[in-house]
Amino acid sequence: MPIGTAAEGPVAILYYPNSVTLPRGYPAYDLVQGADSSAKIAYERPRSGPLRGQDITVVNQTFEGGHWISVKTTDSAGVSRELDGALHDMANKSGALRLNHPLIFLVFFQCVRMHG
Repeated sequence: MPIGTAAEGPVAILYYPNSVTLPRGYPAYDLVQGADSSAKIAYERPRSGPLRGQDITVVNQTFEGGHWISVKTTDSAGVSRELDGALHDMANKSGALRLNHPLIFLVFFQCVRMHG
């Protein structure tokens, strides 16, 4: 079995075949299963930061309900550390989250988690 982010694809296929894979590097979660989802495209022009004044595209995906899944791989010595980190991220990184890096040039992904 692969380790780290390389494990996400095989885990999704084996254990969560009907899940939606979130973009690589998305905070706290890797997969969403059983949620109602919709997507909208928005165009924005940031007023500050390195992209100030440039047109960017934002893919706003909304998930309502479902099961949010975080895939972790570790050796036996790191289990406690990995679980603590994952639980901390889940508690502090939920709601509307936008990736800090573009999926492709000037295209960003934003996910809105609705509790249904």
